Amino acid sequence: MKHLVLLYREPRPGQADDEDVKAQANWIRTCLQPRGWDVRELAWPETQSWPDFIPALQACQPEVVFNLVEGWPGDDRLQALVPGLLETSGWAYTGSSLPAILTTTDKILAKAVMQAEGILTPAWGIYRGAPWVPPFFPCICKPAWTDASLGIDDDAILYSPEESQIRLPQRWSAAGKQPLLVEAYLEGREFNVSLRERSGGSVEVLPPAELCFEDWPTEKPRIVNYRAKWDPETFEYHHTQRRFIQDADLAAELKRVALACWRAFRPAGYARVDFRQDAQGNLYVLEMNTNPCLAPDAGFMAAVEQAGYSAAGVLEDIVQAALRRKELGYDANNR
Repeated sequence: MKHLVLLYREPRPGQADDEDVKAQANWIRTCLQPRGWDVRELAWPETQSWPDFIPALQACQPEVVFNLVEGWPGDDRLQALVPGLLETSGWAYTGSSLPAILTTTDKILAKAVMQAEGILTPAWGIYRGAPWVPPFFPCICKPAWTDASLGIDDDAILYSPEESQIRLPQRWSAAGKQPLLVEAYLEGREFNVSLRERSGGSVEVLPPAELCFEDWPTEKPRIVNYRAKWDPETFEYHHTQRRFIQDADLAAELKRVALACWRAFRPAGYARVDFRQDAQGNLYVLEMNTNPCLAPDAGFMAAVEQAGYSAAGVLEDIVQAALRRKELGYDANNR
């Protein structure tokens, strides 16, 4: 029997974006156990030091560690240390490496990479607490180091210099005084594109999807905010619907840019790219997501199903990609 450990941070009770990791773990176990994997879970309490999980993993003797760690107490950028610790300890692990996770988790650093690689992304600036007026309106402000749409609601959209002078300091303080990415807000269609690494190392772009804002009030910003992702009691949750793209030309362009993002950020295993389209039809990349959610109702698995693949087969490919990367050297994706 082959041993696989699902490693994740113990969810905080009542925090929906945290508790989602349990759904991912259950789904992965259901898919991989029939394929001969002895799947165990290692949920690490937030009160314990992360390096201490190394002895706990050693006791499990896994062939592969399935890395489901999202975030780090006090600074979400430090989740990148987990693949670093796994790598230096010699384990095969799923998903992206320390450099790829660090680069994509820091939204400001990710913007700089996209700019350097010639990938179209909305105009942006940084708010760090000092007086500053964005040079573009409307704009949206996002905590630079958090994911899962934490800190993003309708009030994240700013429409004037006067409004920005009041709200930017407020939102900076609410985000723990981490930098805010301030980005030009594009009122248009929103898409996401999932990618997967096959066990042999090639990369496949899965069918692109549009996030449709159905029956949306005219005055309400069309954004996928925290409530749309995590709160089933809200309007946003029930009126943000996923539809797969039927326009062949649009799908081809989304796939082309998504592949350019894969080459720029060098993730591994699986990833997702989020897009926005402006009124002229130009596609702008909002962000690259390494190790996106693998729950059965999440966008990645929806794209897997749309492509006609089995979830178990794709998860097995993610595991085999991890084994391949260890065998070839952990920097195989960076060559």
